[in-house]
Amino acid sequence: MVEFLGRFTVGDAAVHHNQPPWFYLANVHGKFAPWSLVLLAWYGTRRVRLDDTQRWLLCWALGGLVFMSLVPSKRADRIFPVIPPLCLLVAAVLAPVADERLWRLTGRQWAATATGLALAVNTGAAVYEITDGYRTQQDALVHFGQQAREITAAHPARLALINGKDEGLLLYTGLTEFTVPEQAILAWKHGRMDWVILSDREWAKYRRDFEPCEIRAQVDKPKEKFSGYVLLQRPGTGQPSPP
Repeated sequence: MVEFLGRFTVGDAAVHHNQPPWFYLANVHGKFAPWSLVLLAWYGTRRVRLDDTQRWLLCWALGGLVFMSLVPSKRADRIFPVIPPLCLLVAAVLAPVADERLWRLTGRQWAATATGLALAVNTGAAVYEITDGYRTQQDALVHFGQQAREITAAHPARLALINGKDEGLLLYTGLTEFTVPEQAILAWKHGRMDWVILSDREWAKYRRDFEPCEIRAQVDKPKEKFSGYVLLQRPGTGQPSPP
């Protein structure tokens, strides 16, 4: 009802975030460039006789693109399965004209030019993402999880991670599952839990339920993550606080 049918709900009552119908078209065009430009130039500027291979690949790619565009709930990575048939379509288009002259260059030369442009753009984008990741400390949650493991090393089973959208925290903290707030609060009040990790929003919401407590570690919201987090410790338990 939520994960499948909820994807088709729209308006203010929509279960998931909606995107406009052209969202996937723009994503495919941008992420598949410059090959998307090659295909547009090929089919848009000359009369092309489609063979069975090209017809099948076009139906495969465009069928998926049209169908997914009609689903109101959209996310960029859901359209990635249309990329493989588009890659095969580029090969099907350029292979027969490898030695034929097209607009002053042969098909082989156009392919080499597009490949060089793609490598330059992707290399530049990769360097930017890596540099920006270091600048914005994208590994902040990794260090926070490592700090939590060190603090709770003596009794790791007495650490709870309340439901969060940054699923990598499970890996970083060495836990295997999230704990719902009600269960964590009950375990905390009955002395079965000594440490709890909460997102900033949950900390503001459930603060009174976990007091008295001590904040042993804290991390601000990293870029492109859902939240910052705090690690709470029950007073008088676990390892002593640093001076």
